[in-house]
Amino acid sequence: MISIKKTDYSYRISLPKNEHVNINNVYNGLFFSIFPLKGLRVYKQNKLIQNKESNDVVQEQKTIETGENKLIDTFGKETLPNSYSVLPLAKDETPEIEKNVEENDNSEDEGIYDTMSSYLTKYLPTAFSKENSKDLDNDIHITIPIDNNKPVLLLQDMLNNYEGNDIYNINDSLVDYNFLEKMVKDFFIQIDFLLNNGYVFKDISIDSILYVQNRYVILDSSNIEIIKENKEEQVKNMNKAFLKLIIQILKLEVSTDEMLVKLKNIQNTDVFYFLKRIEREGKMLWL
Repeated sequence: MISIKKTDYSYRISLPKNEHVNINNVYNGLFFSIFPLKGLRVYKQNKLIQNKESNDVVQEQKTIETGENKLIDTFGKETLPNSYSVLPLAKDETPEIEKNVEENDNSEDEGIYDTMSSYLTKYLPTAFSKENSKDLDNDIHITIPIDNNKPVLLLQDMLNNYEGNDIYNINDSLVDYNFLEKMVKDFFIQIDFLLNNGYVFKDISIDSILYVQNRYVILDSSNIEIIKENKEEQVKNMNKAFLKLIIQILKLEVSTDEMLVKLKNIQNTDVFYFLKRIEREGKMLWL
């Protein structure tokens, strides 16, 4: 389970390790740039530190670059080739995209989901090398600057205190359609990005989802798997886990096979067809 600490200047989020996946290659700057999230930094704790008998939580302090007791940036020291020598220069429309994201305009989501995922996948395949397993014992630490207008929240806490419009609520849950659509879109872009880079979720815990800068981010490091020969089965299990997550969010007491029956009041919507496509065709595709 992830842990969150709030300091005077930032939120510090710690992700549990994964015994089979180097999560440094999963939750890095590239992953968080698909939204993007401003000011977010990713750290990994030096492996030698974990050999010491210490359960101290990472505290807010400047990075110490001397000795073995230090936090180091995931990307490490600058090496060649770097981002500037590998990626083409930013296109002219980039500032416009960032402006739209800042304004949280729903209309921009449909235009950038596929392009951002395919763009990073095409130009940075080596950044997701899964053969390097020397850092499997390391935890990931993420810092996010504090913004009083955009607090970092656990999704579970949001659901417990969410006050939607009763007219648009889905069944007996407090979740309205706009809330659900925003979540599903954000989940999709992350899952699609990881899938294109060789990773799947074997399960998705609602306790691992954070609301950060108007985005719903899945930080479920414990349930990340590398895609293997049985990719079809892994994707099938992930789709089932995704539907279970939606059922849990909506607080429906049904199985995944009965979920669509309970969503009749949102038929002919993008979310309904998205979920139906997963259940009937086994494809997670937003059209």
